[in-house]
Amino acid sequence: MGYISFLKASGEVDLLPAENIMRVLDASATAIVIEYGVSAGDAATSLQATVTYASTASVTDPDVRKKVNAAIEKANGASGPAIPVGLPTLVTSVSIAFV
Repeated sequence: MGYISFLKASGEVDLLPAENIMRVLDASATAIVIEYGVSAGDAATSLQATVTYASTASVTDPDVRKKVNAAIEKANGASGPAIPVGLPTLVTSVSIAFV
């Protein structure tokens, strides 16, 4: 299983699995959402990971979604270290919730 990583202001990283990702939503000025397809009992549902940026002022790169997708593609089938996502800013948090 491959992972992608997001660098935080503290120098730590948050990891997300690169498997079962259905889509990466368009980036906003404050966050980007990654949607996973999961099975819960007899029902299929989705799980969303929200990556919140540490600073909106530095998010001027229009290709944030492309950067996340590129890291996911690179991590596909990876069994080594997590693939860093080259965002133009650090992140504050990564949260996950069913939708």
